[in-house]
Amino acid sequence: MSGTQNGDYGTKRSEKSQQTSRSIARFANLLGVNAPIEVAHVEGAGKEFKVLTDEIHHLAARSADAASKTSALTKSSASLSKNDVLLSREIDQQLERTAESLEAAKS
Repeated sequence: MSGTQNGDYGTKRSEKSQQTSRSIARFANLLGVNAPIEVAHVEGAGKEFKVLTDEIHHLAARSADAASKTSALTKSSASLSKNDVLLSREIDQQLERTAESLEAAKS
């Protein structure tokens, strides 16, 4: 696999991981929404469950934020990697031309 293909593969794996993180955040948020509804049916346990649902909401928000930041970093990293590959190719071509010029000068 070339460097570009490895980068694309890594980017796809990272995107899948981020989708999973976002799904978990949404699911946790749904749990946080559903829990208070269930608590309304349970007598005497409301206060403890409210604390729990508030924490679930906080965790879901933090998870979604982390997934978003990871996505931005991954996109930036992929872009930088592609630029590095292009720069490397350009340097390689310059070195080949220089070597050819030196060979021609020797002759």
